[in-house]
Amino acid sequence: MSETKLSVRLFKQLLFELREGKFANSKILPKEEELAQHLKVSRTALRDVLKTLEQEGYILRVKKKGTIINKRVLDLNFRIDIDYEFKDLLELAGLSHTSKVISYEEITADPYIAKQLELKEGQPLIKLEKVIYSNRKPVIYCIDYLNLEQFPTKPEADNFKEMDIFSLLESLSGEVMDFNITKLIPALPDKSTAKLFKSTGPLLSIEEVGFTRNLKAILFARIFWNSDFFDFHLVRKRFLG
Repeated sequence: MSETKLSVRLFKQLLFELREGKFANSKILPKEEELAQHLKVSRTALRDVLKTLEQEGYILRVKKKGTIINKRVLDLNFRIDIDYEFKDLLELAGLSHTSKVISYEEITADPYIAKQLELKEGQPLIKLEKVIYSNRKPVIYCIDYLNLEQFPTKPEADNFKEMDIFSLLESLSGEVMDFNITKLIPALPDKSTAKLFKSTGPLLSIEEVGFTRNLKAILFARIFWNSDFFDFHLVRKRFLG
């Protein structure tokens, strides 16, 4: 198992233990040696995950007190300050999910999308629309825009059904997304999204541009979250000098 996959698995496992498992009623985590034995991992792997949990506010490591479990943050199912994939976001909240590609087409970049992806207006794009369901209810509507020319071989619609967008990018184009820049946008549903979500209430909406480590823009997305289902929170940590 790769270090990345191990870290993701261990992160999910420990988060489950904090919320529902062995440490659900604890205030402080055991010492690293005991915790590593319980999780059957090395202390090095454990330290990396504890560092991530601390950065995201789930735990607080305090001198002479140990590793304190932050119940207030653990009780937040959906956080807008952490960039989980859809499936991870729902799984971490203990929810099942399915996805469906509802549209796949080739278009050309209009001025706005061309600017986001740092392309010339009129360049060929792939436009992909998909819906994420939880408990058979549509909860996320996503429109992805990809530069068609970044793929040596043109992807087919079935490629997007078989793997998530990030795996597809890496597999078919060799591009790996390293970070996103996300813009929050107030939105009301149009006729199609109102019909999809069966609601005329406001939506949680974002626009997102994904970049490689070399600062190359490889993905532009418009994402709409069903506000009847999602209740997002933001955890802000102070940087103390």
